[in-house]
Amino acid sequence: MRQSISVRSLIADKNNLFPVRVAFVTHVYHLFVLPPICYQIVLAYAIIRRRSVRGISYMTSSLYWLLFTEHYLG
Repeated sequence: MRQSISVRSLIADKNNLFPVRVAFVTHVYHLFVLPPICYQIVLAYAIIRRRSVRGISYMTSSLYWLLFTEHYLG
């Protein structure tokens, strides 16, 4: 009886790690995957429209950091 309770608690603890993994994956996605994709899209737009790439990239990075701080610190 005692052993089955410990096994159940182990299974419950293992299942509780799932939200932590999901949070970690979404954190990595927001931090490393999303900004380069957004940056490439904005860069392509700047090249197509022949706008100032430096100004647009600065605007994009500042907008991204604003969203980042709003999401994680706000």
